[in-house]
Amino acid sequence: PTGASGHPAADARSTEGGASGDRSASGTTPLWFSRLAFGTAWLILAVGTASLALGAVGLLSPAALVPAAIALSACGIPLLVRLPDPGRQNRGAHLGATLALLVCIAAGVWASVDPSTPVLIERDPGSYTTTAKWLSEGNSLWVREPLAAFGDNPAIEAQSAAVFEVGRDLEFQFMHLPAAFPAALATLGGDSLLFVANGWVAAAGLLALYAVAVRVTRKPLLSLVVPCALALSLPWVAVARDVFSEPFAMLFLWTSVWLIHEVITRPSRLAMASAAGVFAGATALVRVDSFLYLAVLAVLGALWVVSASDDERPARSEAFRAGGLAAAGVTLLALVDLFVASSTYARIINRNLTMLLVLLLGSAVASGLAVRHAATLKRIGARLVPLRRTAAWAGTALVAMILLYLGVLRPAMTPMDGTGLELRSQLWARSMHWMYWYLGGLTLALSVV
Repeated sequence: PTGASGHPAADARSTEGGASGDRSASGTTPLWFSRLAFGTAWLILAVGTASLALGAVGLLSPAALVPAAIALSACGIPLLVRLPDPGRQNRGAHLGATLALLVCIAAGVWASVDPSTPVLIERDPGSYTTTAKWLSEGNSLWVREPLAAFGDNPAIEAQSAAVFEVGRDLEFQFMHLPAAFPAALATLGGDSLLFVANGWVAAAGLLALYAVAVRVTRKPLLSLVVPCALALSLPWVAVARDVFSEPFAMLFLWTSVWLIHEVITRPSRLAMASAAGVFAGATALVRVDSFLYLAVLAVLGALWVVSASDDERPARSEAFRAGGLAAAGVTLLALVDLFVASSTYARIINRNLTMLLVLLLGSAVASGLAVRHAATLKRIGARLVPLRRTAAWAGTALVAMILLYLGVLRPAMTPMDGTGLELRSQLWARSMHWMYWYLGGLTLALSVV
C-alpha cells in the first residue's frame, strides 16, 4: 500500500522521520541561510587570522594578505558544503530567515553609517584603532626601535597608554585579532573601512544568534525577536559603532554554539565538531576572558558524553575529541599572541590570567578524565536522578538570592562618601543597576528567566 503521495519510498521516508523529522525541519534555518552565516563567520576569522599572522612576521601588505586570506578562507569550503541540509522547509522558515537577514543588514548599515572614530588612546577602542592603523601602515605588530632616530636618548620615552616598551621596540596591548581584521580592510581599502568593520562583524553575530534562536524556539518568526532586541539594545549599539572586541567574541561564540547544536543532533558530524572547536578557540584570539568560555564548554561537552547511552557514547566521544583538539590548536595560537606580542599586558593581568589558565587547564583535564570514565560516571549519576527536581529548585533559589543581593542589598550596604576606595566599591555594588540602565528591567528579567 502507498500513502498520500502515492510513492512507497517517499512515504517510507516520511513515516520513518515521523514527528521528529518535522521538528528537525522547523528547528533549523534553511540551508542557504546556514551557509551564509557560516561563510561570513569563517571569512571574518580567516581574514583576521591572515592579517594577524602576517603582522606577527612584519609582512602585512595587500600582495601578501590577499593570497593568505584566500587560502585560509578556502579551508572552510569543505565545512561549508558539509552543513546539514534540513530538506524542504515551509514558507515560514524561509520568510523568517529572509527577515533575519534584512534585520542584520539594517543593523550593519545603522552601525556603520556614523561610526565612532577614536584616534587617541583614551579607552580600549583607541588602542584597537591605533594598533590597526599601525598594522596597515607599518606592516608589523611591533614598532621597531622608535627612538633610534634620537640616538636612544634615555630622556625620551616612547611608551604611552596601551603601548609598552619591550627592549628597544613597542608592543600594543590586548589580543590582536580585533585590530588585525580592520587593519586588513584598511590595508586593502583605506582608513574608512577601519572604522566600519566592527559594525558588520556585529551584524554577522546577529546571523549566528538567529540560527541559535531558531534551534531553541523552533519558531522561525518568533526567533526574529532575538536579533531585533539585541540590535536595538544600547550595549550592542555602543560596541558595534566603535572598535571593540565584543562583536568578534559574540560572532565566534554563537557560531560555535550553533555548530555544537548540529553535533548534538548528530554526533557523527566530526567536521561540524571540528568547526565548532575552531570557533570556540577563536574567542581566545579576541579576549583574554574567553578562556572562561572554553572551560565551561569543555565541562558541558564532557557531561554530554557521560549522559550518552552505551551505543551513542563512542560517536559522542569522537565528536568531543575532534572539537577539543580543534579548540586547543586555536587556543595555543592565542596564547602565543598573548605572551609574545602582548607580554606586558600579560604581566599586568598576571593574577587574573593565571586564575583563568588554571581553571581552563583543570577543566580540560577533568573533562578528559570524565569522558574516559564516562560509563562509570553515568552509573553514579543514575543514583542522583531522583534528586534532580530538588536540585533545580535549589539552583533557582540560589540564583534569585544572588540577584537579590547584587541588585538590592549590596548597593544599600555600600557607603558612598566620595573617596576613591568607596567610589570603586560603589561601582561594583551597582553593577546590576548598570544592567537595568542598559537593558531595561523587563529585558533583564526575561534574560534571567
